Amino acid sequence: MKGKETEQAFSQRIMQKLEKFFRIETEVFSDCKSARIDALLFDRENTKPIFGVEFKKPTHKTGVFLAKYCLQAQRYTQVKFLGQNIEVAICPAISNNDFIQVLELERIDKRQWKATPYHSPSQTHTNVNSFLGTAFNICELRFIDNQPFIIKNNKTLWNPNNNI
Repeated sequence: MKGKETEQAFSQRIMQKLEKFFRIETEVFSDCKSARIDALLFDRENTKPIFGVEFKKPTHKTGVFLAKYCLQAQRYTQVKFLGQNIEVAICPAISNNDFIQVLELERIDKRQWKATPYHSPSQTHTNVNSFLGTAFNICELRFIDNQPFIIKNNKTLWNPNNNI
């Protein structure tokens, strides 16, 4: 089901998991009307958004697609939503997924090199997450042990057990 899932179905499924923690508004335009983010997440007691989320269909992506995805999310960090700049998370996360954890052998200078992940999917830190935070100033919305985490530069900005 997940492989054939549309972006809309994927985002709805994820937002249902987030609804117990956040008030969510969807398809929100920036104050300047130049951008529209898929979702804004609000603390239940606050009228200001605390995170934005940009969703994409959860399928294998090319490098060009991933770059455009990250640049789109980065652009949203540079405009205001409801009067403020927000942290923007991408979902699905691209760290610890099939695209990143390619286990292929490659011949370089007659030696074999193996690309392997440095961190397990259950860890909150990855080399890719720190790259995304540093290069694009964006977060990832990842699920670890079925729990949502918003992570930037290998630091957990929010999780259900520690509302940061």
